[in-house]
Amino acid sequence: FFGMGLVDDIVKEIGRNPKALVYSLGIAVAWAIYVRIWKKRLERNMGFLEGSQTKTTYDYVIVGGGTAGCLLAARLSEDPSVQVLLLEAGRSAIGEIGVCCPALSGSIWDTDHEWAFETVPQEALNERSLRYHRARLLGGNGT
Repeated sequence: FFGMGLVDDIVKEIGRNPKALVYSLGIAVAWAIYVRIWKKRLERNMGFLEGSQTKTTYDYVIVGGGTAGCLLAARLSEDPSVQVLLLEAGRSAIGEIGVCCPALSGSIWDTDHEWAFETVPQEALNERSLRYHRARLLGGNGT
């Protein structure tokens, strides 16, 4: 099984230093709490939760929340006097296992998290079409 050597090493280290387990668990719990609080604040500020303040006028409207759109919105919103609206067809990628763990990125294929584009039939492939996976999430393929 992949990783069993690592697990054995961890078990041996805990046997030598039981405080390591307590310390590691403490860090993991603290990190989980921090991420949960950060996620709630981010979603509220982005308008995903009740209590969000939506405005009717903006200084800039950016259509497309891919890598470039998110970067542009972040830079423009550094000025507190500027109101920026970022529009994205997809939803937030926060909490998506296929985004958090690159080895599972295929789990978002053929779902509403991707655009499901296909190429035109390719002569060199006996007229087969290929899927062209493009993320339909905030952050685009950069996620």
